[in-house]
Amino acid sequence: MAGRRPRGLWVFAALALVFVYAPIAVMVLFSFNTTEIAVWPMRGFTFDWYGEMVQSEKIRAAFLLSVRVALIATLVAGVLGTTLAYAAHRFRFPGKRLLQRIVLMPLVVPGVVTGIALLTVFDQIQVQLSVTTIVLGHITFLIAVFFTTVFARLQGLGTHIERAAMDLGASEARAFFVAVLPNLRTTLIGAAVIAFTLSFDEIAVTFFLTGTQNTVPMLIYSMLRTGLTPTVNALATTSLLISLVPIAVAAAVGARIAREGRAEVLP
Repeated sequence: MAGRRPRGLWVFAALALVFVYAPIAVMVLFSFNTTEIAVWPMRGFTFDWYGEMVQSEKIRAAFLLSVRVALIATLVAGVLGTTLAYAAHRFRFPGKRLLQRIVLMPLVVPGVVTGIALLTVFDQIQVQLSVTTIVLGHITFLIAVFFTTVFARLQGLGTHIERAAMDLGASEARAFFVAVLPNLRTTLIGAAVIAFTLSFDEIAVTFFLTGTQNTVPMLIYSMLRTGLTPTVNALATTSLLISLVPIAVAAAVGARIAREGRAEVLP
């Protein structure tokens, strides 16, 4: 029958999903194992490892640091990325296309390269590695997240709303805050939750820029050097859940943006 999908395609898709998500399921499952050694079948079911994780001052400090870094980096990158996107959309200036490509480079360049490059710069200007250097490193690639999403939204909006506000007597600055910015609300929320998730889980750039304090990914990496334990599985599972919440929010916001875009083209 025309249009009918072959069964082999469904089998291939199912195998691909199993290949991707089965290791995650195993990790989550063994975070509840009663024994420290991962053996199958499991000896029992317990929440003790999560309790041990919560009681660990080192793990709590890593979570707080990761959240703080992600919030600061997201906020600063949001301001810079939105400003650059608006400038690229609204104005014509020499080097505009070059600027767009430079802003997007951190998304293309491997995180290891970015980390080494920033480490070299900080070493040359004698800046000690700390939380500040981690935040600066995260900002470099989060700017691209905001730039791409906001610029795409601005291209869809055009300039007629802003020009209409200016025709009614608003200055350029007031027209942006009154007419343009409200239409970017859902886009900014979606970009922010994606940026927060990327920053919270980032390890490549953080590895080269971290000082004496560890973020959650760096703490997990250091704990794995002594062996895989249920506490590590519990920590990784909790980190996964924290990452899934912003992703779910971003998906909901993305669906809303799509509906708004379809509504704009309807007569």
